[in-house]
Amino acid sequence: MTTRIAAAAAAFVLAAAPAFALPVERLVFKVADSTPAPTSAGFIDAWQGWINPGGFNEGAAQATSLTNNGFDYKDSWVDSNWGVVDQVRVSMYSGGVEQRFMLFNPGATPADFFDRANYAGGSYPLAN
Repeated sequence: MTTRIAAAAAAFVLAAAPAFALPVERLVFKVADSTPAPTSAGFIDAWQGWINPGGFNEGAAQATSLTNNGFDYKDSWVDSNWGVVDQVRVSMYSGGVEQRFMLFNPGATPADFFDRANYAGGSYPLAN
């Protein structure tokens, strides 16, 4: 199975699927820039939240909305399924609409995918 990861900023993963199935795209991380909603678990530190195991706001339905609604999010699925990730898509959203994105090869671990050597393209080109 292959999975894509995206990050308002959102991270999506594309995971490899069995030969008879389509790839799966899944939102696994989101950082909003507004005050945490009253029912939110609060703010997530973007780096520490990403590299440390555990989910954040996984039980909140609003957390996976790609709007700036006061819910940061991490899906704990990524902690134990990185080996099936084929591509990572990091997107920046405004008003729920994707403005820019970058695609990355997954690297060896969630901590190293965001390396320049893993950059695979997108609407936000990297300078030399």
